[in-house]
Amino acid sequence: MLRSVAPNAPETRSLARRVLASEQSPAVLIGALSALQAGAADPDEAAQVVAQLTTLSQHADPVVRSRSLQQLGQWDKSGESGPRLAQAPGDSAPEVRQAAIFAIAQTGARDPGVKDSLLALAANGQESRDVRGSALQVLERFPLSKEDYAHFARLRAQLQAQ
Repeated sequence: MLRSVAPNAPETRSLARRVLASEQSPAVLIGALSALQAGAADPDEAAQVVAQLTTLSQHADPVVRSRSLQQLGQWDKSGESGPRLAQAPGDSAPEVRQAAIFAIAQTGARDPGVKDSLLALAANGQESRDVRGSALQVLERFPLSKEDYAHFARLRAQLQAQ
C-alpha cells in the first residue's frame, strides 16, 4: 500500500508512521521504514518520528534495528537520540553497529557517551576492519582530549598495520 502513495508526501509519512506504531512484523516494519523519507516536516511530526525510530532501533530484529538507525540519522536534527546512539555501537549485530556509525555521522551527535562507544568499537579486535575504520573516521569529527587522541592515534596505527 505504501508503494502506491507518492514518496515524501505528508500522506506517505502519516501512513508509514501508523504502520510503524501498530505493526510488529519485521517485513512490514522494514517496508514502512523504507517508505519513510526524511525531508522538511513539521517540528512536532519530526519529533514523533524520531521517538518512533528510537523505539524501533531496539526492536528484536536486527534488520529493523539497523534500518531504524539509518532513518534516525536522517531525521534527528536536534540530537535528541544521542543516548540511543551511544548504545547502538555495542549491538550484537554487525549491520546495526555499522548503521549506528552512519547515524552518528549524519546527526552530528557529539555526546561523550557516543565518543566513548565509538572508541570502544574501534578498539574491538573482534570487529571487522571496515566497521573499526568507519568508527575512527567518524571520531575524526569529535573534539578529543589528549588522552583520547593518543588512544585514537594508537587505534588508527593498529588498523593501518593490518
